[in-house]
Amino acid sequence: MKNMSRPDLPVTPDEWGGFMPAPAVLSSETTGWTKISARRYQHPPAEFEAPPLSDHLIWVNLAGPTNVKWKVEGQGATGHIVPGQISVLSANKTNDWWWDGRPDVFHIYMNAAFLEEIAAQADVQHIELIDRFGIDDPAIRQICLNILKELTSIGFAGRLYGDFLAQALAVQLLRRHCVIKSRFGETTVALPSYKLRRALEFIESHLAEEIGVTSIAEAASTSTFHFAHAFKRATGSSPHQYVIKRRVERAKELLKQTDLPIVDIAMSVGFATQNHFTTVFGKLCGATPKQYRNSVKN
Repeated sequence: MKNMSRPDLPVTPDEWGGFMPAPAVLSSETTGWTKISARRYQHPPAEFEAPPLSDHLIWVNLAGPTNVKWKVEGQGATGHIVPGQISVLSANKTNDWWWDGRPDVFHIYMNAAFLEEIAAQADVQHIELIDRFGIDDPAIRQICLNILKELTSIGFAGRLYGDFLAQALAVQLLRRHCVIKSRFGETTVALPSYKLRRALEFIESHLAEEIGVTSIAEAASTSTFHFAHAFKRATGSSPHQYVIKRRVERAKELLKQTDLPIVDIAMSVGFATQNHFTTVFGKLCGATPKQYRNSVKN
């Protein structure tokens, strides 16, 4: 880990590279690219704190599966990233890292103003790029590999081709990894319906168990950082609130359709104690479980 104090203000990709555990083995410094820059790193096991980055960072793991712990703006998670997976870190956020492998990674830094410029061409007023770590996105992976190939051997009209690839990458980020708002005020959330369905199915089948946001996000194959925000926009409730509501609704069905003791119903829908169940049920339903049962059976 490098002994460097972390600045409070965002730094450029060049300055940010100084916090890496090893120098870049490849750089776009001499390409003349203006929309993006890129670097390839072959990291040893490391732990370090990095300052906010002025640009958006997109990277692909080329080789070296590794266990990773990350913290962005104080919120952390863990994961296992394998070759071929991509990650996204939006600009202007503090970030802390630890990994135990030797990943070979290709970093692409995109000017934040450029992404907004591409969004404006699609009549988008506001964009929020979602932080995502260790996910499968074949389209973005291929663009990253094309950028790496061009960087390895600059071809004819290399600067123009670099701008073309930067635009293609920006469009894919907008389509797949952004919360966007159009000029008509419509909001789109980067949580596809099939992922939402996976999340809801997971919740329904695990109501009797301890359910955390991380486990639901994993079931939906979605970054924990992205999931809670997108889930709330899709359902109107946070994951925690949604789970509580579904537990109470399941309990209402059991109270109405069975003669099970209330304590057994409480346990079967994931409450640790009958007292906790009664308190939550009362807040949401305006009656105790016993009162509710009596009202629906009389």
